Amino acid sequence: MKLFNFHVHSKEELDLIEGYIATCMILGISEATASKMAKQAMQMAIADAKKTGTYYLPSNLYDVVFNGATPSDVASKLYIRGIDLNKLRAGLSDSLQELRNMGMSEEDIKDFMNRSSISMLMRVEVENVKFLLALAKLRISEPNLSEEEASKAIAKRLPLYGSFNKYTFDIRNHEIDGILSPELINQVQNYINKRLQENPASFEQEITLSSSMNALIRKEISAGRLFS
Repeated sequence: MKLFNFHVHSKEELDLIEGYIATCMILGISEATASKMAKQAMQMAIADAKKTGTYYLPSNLYDVVFNGATPSDVASKLYIRGIDLNKLRAGLSDSLQELRNMGMSEEDIKDFMNRSSISMLMRVEVENVKFLLALAKLRISEPNLSEEEASKAIAKRLPLYGSFNKYTFDIRNHEIDGILSPELINQVQNYINKRLQENPASFEQEITLSSSMNALIRKEISAGRLFS
């Protein structure tokens, strides 16, 4: 499904656009709408990455910072020359240790750091689309629910990540229900799938008692169960 061949996009960006479109179509969104959404999402991801200074970071960042590897492409090689890797390594130490304390393995951390910022931002956008689509369907099926009531109902079922606050009003206690870090996306999905397979009734009860899925995930992180 080669829909975008604009020279301004790298091969990785083209692949991410196509993957975004495919996911949206699986969710029931038309190809035309999915294509428009994908272009907008990519534009936003690139803008965000450039604003935060992560756009030209190498896609093998972990290996560059901790193993002395060569950056993965020419642009990244030029960009990384202007960075003090010792300072970067020191700056990353606390946040990476926090992930280790949660139970994230070094291999998971490496996998996360070796993804481009565009890849992670697009992944967050896909997760947000899932939430917004579920919200739209609920409001159609239950029109008497207010937007806030519907949003809270979906937030009990689906996790929220990254920059979701750009798309909807704040309905959450930031410390408990607020957005999760995008590096947790794979672990959270694995955890949800595992709970649904092992004991769906027990998981359903915990969901009911939690203010949101994010609150439940935070409780599991605190208890050391997210990565078990």
